[in-house]
Order: sequence, then C-alpha cells, then structure tokens
Amino acid sequence: MNTLTRLIKGEVQRLVRYKILPVSLVTAAVWIALFFFLSPQEARGTAPLFIFVDVATMSIPLSGAAHHLEKQDGTIRTMLVLPVSVGQIIAAKTAASLVLALESAVLTAAALYLIHGVGWRHRTGRSETAIPSGCPLPPS
Repeated sequence: MNTLTRLIKGEVQRLVRYKILPVSLVTAAVWIALFFFLSPQEARGTAPLFIFVDVATMSIPLSGAAHHLEKQDGTIRTMLVLPVSVGQIIAAKTAASLVLALESAVLTAAALYLIHGVGWRHRTGRSETAIPSGCPLPPS
C-alpha cells in the first residue's frame, strides 16, 4: 500500500508540474464567475448540469494533456520498469484523476451553495437530513 501511496503522490505532483491542476482550478473559477450572472432559480435548475459537465468534460482534455506531456517526458516508460504492477500504475493515475474531479465538484458545489443557497437533500437512515434546495425529493 505504501508503494501505491507514493505513486499517487507522484501523479498529483505531475498534475501540478504540468500545470493541469491549476488549469482545472481556473476552469472552476470560470464556472463560479458564471454563477454570479444566474438567478437563484436558474442556479437550482442547472446545478447538477454544471457539476456534471465540469467533472465529466474537463477530465477528458486534462487527462489527454497529461498523457501527451508524460509521453514527451518518457514518464510512462520509466514507470513501466519500476518494481510495481501495471495495475498499481493505473490505480495511481485513476486516483489522480479523481483528485481533479473532486476538487472541481467540491468547488462548484460550494460556490453554488454560498452564492445562491443551492444545496441538495439526502436521506440518512430513518430521518431526513436536508440542505436548502429547490429540488423536491423523489417519492419513496
């Protein structure tokens, strides 16, 4: 497990070195700026779309850019001769991609909540925990 942790740390450091993580933060900042131009009703209706589009569509070009930069640096060839399995390498790259997705989703959701009070409702056990939202719960 220690090897996997070191691989994940290296992947995240590569995201910073290749300026992929900062670009992801800038993209989230663009979404946040857009939220100021929406009414609360529009924000409630489009909140899931904003979060999904940002996470799903931005991960594709950023992953492609990471692959291109790693290919230029020969990082992948170096990793393949390390005493780790290919599965661990893939798991580390997947975890690094999840870091990008989570930071983007958390920033977007937090901005929607702070700017317009848009939240979500979820159920925990028998009682219902609610965060103010314009979306009603589906029938049980």
